[in-house]
Amino acid sequence: MTRDEAFRAWADEAACAVFIVQSGRVRYANAQAGRLSGYTIRQLSGIKFYDLFPANMRRAMRSWTAGLQRADKPFDGGEFRLLTRAGEDRWADLSATPTLYEGKP
Repeated sequence: MTRDEAFRAWADEAACAVFIVQSGRVRYANAQAGRLSGYTIRQLSGIKFYDLFPANMRRAMRSWTAGLQRADKPFDGGEFRLLTRAGEDRWADLSATPTLYEGKP
């Protein structure tokens, strides 16, 4: 089993939402991410990650995801407001770490 296969096996069964973001876009989302956001996994694939946040937070989220991918901005986590596909507010405790997915940061 490759690392990516092992990750997917874990993430597909995880009780928390899992997103992998590359170049600002969602490249992987598990079923819990779909439940949290109100999008299907197919709809989440390729969406701009920061579009899941209120308009007044998008610039900061774009900067944060870019910095995280460069690994120059550590992130300790925190509680953030998300917007569902239907426009409802959802609060989530967000944590992140740089990683490789399908050979890319």
